[in-house]
Amino acid sequence: MKRCTILKKRDLIMNNFFECMKTNRIDCSTCNCYDCCPPCPTCSCTCTCVGVTGATGATGVTGPTGPTGATGVTGPTGPTGVTGVTGPTGPTGATGATGATGPAGVTGVTGPTGPTGATGVTGPTGPTGATGVTGPTGPTGATGATGPAGAAGISAVTRTTGFAMMPAVNDSVIVPVEDSSGFAQGQVVYAENAGYFKVAGKPSRSQLELRNLGHYENAIPGTMMTLNCMVVPGGMMPTE
Repeated sequence: MKRCTILKKRDLIMNNFFECMKTNRIDCSTCNCYDCCPPCPTCSCTCTCVGVTGATGATGVTGPTGPTGATGVTGPTGPTGVTGVTGPTGPTGATGATGATGPAGVTGVTGPTGPTGATGVTGPTGPTGATGVTGPTGPTGATGATGPAGAAGISAVTRTTGFAMMPAVNDSVIVPVEDSSGFAQGQVVYAENAGYFKVAGKPSRSQLELRNLGHYENAIPGTMMTLNCMVVPGGMMPTE
């Protein structure tokens, strides 16, 4: 077997050899040298025992797959990627059930009274209330002073001043008198020597219109009523 020509010092060759073994995994046992064979890409050693490269042999049968190695240490987490575009808002979900009412909070401090507002328009007058119960009659007051005497009243008595004929029953006649102002229309009067009449009218202050009431004491119709006969209020006519 040829020997390799060692061009470097032994200690350097040994170091290179072992370094090549580690890095390139090259087996130099076929030439029994300590250099790399073929030339080492790491060191400058040369092996002179390398002949012409033969033809590539047939590929051997693939050996069985070795066991899976242990899982390596997890590498550091990579940087966070850019946030994607926000997707469209989904439809609103159904309203959930109303929760129970919470406890009432503590009443706050009463604020200051605000200013008095403007007086509103006066409303319409309400309906009149029911009349109250009449109170008890008060005590009689003291008698007042007597007033002055009134004017003299008109006399309700007069006399005839002329003649007149007794009319038929329920007919009337105008009788001249001294004063007719003391008599009222509809009043019953008594004429002396003639009987009972009702005042049917007062044509003037000196005349009375008398209607014959047909009393049984009355004079016969057609009898003449004379002068100076009294005419007075008749009151209740006497009955038979």
